[in-house]
Amino acid sequence: CGKPKDRCFVAEQDTISPIIDRRYAFRYKQDSLSVLIPRYALYESMFYKQQRLDKRVKSDSTVVVLSPVYRLLDRTVPLHSSILVAIKADVPDYLRSRAKLATLTSKGKISLLGGEYSAGQVEAQVRTLGDYFIVADVGLPTIKPKFERGADLSGKESVDIAVKDNVSSISSWAASIDGVWQPLDYHPVRGVVTLSLKGVAKNQTHSLTIRISDSSGNSQTHTTEFKY
Repeated sequence: CGKPKDRCFVAEQDTISPIIDRRYAFRYKQDSLSVLIPRYALYESMFYKQQRLDKRVKSDSTVVVLSPVYRLLDRTVPLHSSILVAIKADVPDYLRSRAKLATLTSKGKISLLGGEYSAGQVEAQVRTLGDYFIVADVGLPTIKPKFERGADLSGKESVDIAVKDNVSSISSWAASIDGVWQPLDYHPVRGVVTLSLKGVAKNQTHSLTIRISDSSGNSQTHTTEFKY
């Protein structure tokens, strides 16, 4: 090709697999998986390969697996830009709003890629290749204040509340003290929301309500008390 061998695409003989020429958009549909790879989304041209895997995804009661697992190319192949992946599946009505495309991490854990259900399939823009399948997250977020119920928080300017979700990301958070809305700061790396106590009336027992929602539409509310 006029370049060093390690920079050339060499097509081995393959009479079955189509070739992805990175200079052009590539569309392909097989079984229940369809893909759109935009031009130059790959760093080099290659044969297209996909397969339906005979494997069972390990999940607990908070995640419903809704499709077989499909492998697209190889997870070690880097992408220069996102590609569109869609999987058709018969998703029950009550789970459609929570249906997302997912993959497995190197440790075998479910990781959501996003997307939404429409016209009998879930499609999403993804930035990694590998294994794809559909799941619905039905688990509620967890909320755990870092103080005991009825604790005396006098003198504190703020307090942390631990929040966590199984596979979805935390999407919204809200708090009220004695029914009055209060601002919250979310710190995803630490897994907490911070509540400011500035302006809270002193020498009283207060009611605190925290509401957390995840990106799959699951919400949890926690109510407790503290003294100030």
